[in-house]
Amino acid sequence: MSIIKKTRIFFLCLLFLFALKTQASPEESTEEQLDQQITDWQARLEYARLLSNLHRYDESLAQLQQLLDQKPNATVVHIEIAQVYYYQGKKEKALQLLEEIPASDLNDKTKSLMADIYVAFKKYTKAEGIYRELLKKNHDNDLTKLKLAELLSWQKKYAESLLFYQQILAKRPDDIQVRRKYAMVLMWMGQDGQAAEELEKTLFPKSKR
Repeated sequence: MSIIKKTRIFFLCLLFLFALKTQASPEESTEEQLDQQITDWQARLEYARLLSNLHRYDESLAQLQQLLDQKPNATVVHIEIAQVYYYQGKKEKALQLLEEIPASDLNDKTKSLMADIYVAFKKYTKAEGIYRELLKKNHDNDLTKLKLAELLSWQKKYAESLLFYQQILAKRPDDIQVRRKYAMVLMWMGQDGQAAEELEKTLFPKSKR
């Protein structure tokens, strides 16, 4: 999608939200309607997110810093800054910032990001705890299951890793990459025959087997 199209979609969304918020009943006064308008602060936050999506990270950070100048304790802005650092490859700075935010203020997306950074630094125990917490809230999140399955295999917790792979494959039997990762765990366990069978499924169509 081009930058122009993304920008157009962004402003259309803003207009849509504005329209919803300003659909006042006859009893509402003009002053009440004005109070429901999108503020400059909210618009700047969305603009910063858009810049980040367009990989214009330095510009995004500049906008986010302006927001912090107005509201230094705005958790949502600190989270956005951490995400930009992560996208820039500055994982240590991102993690440091996220760890300063109370866990109760982190949404699931941010917690998942935090776990991913822990994995990058091989802090597997901390990452595992977060992934398990997320799965308790959403048992059907296959992406989190996959991340946890990989992490468990790296910690040589092969049996439990296989269980998560099997759950994913039960729903996504044609997912070649998941099946190949599943095969790798079987191989690490010394189950070469079964591993070969799983890899064969990804290499040869059923009609040729």
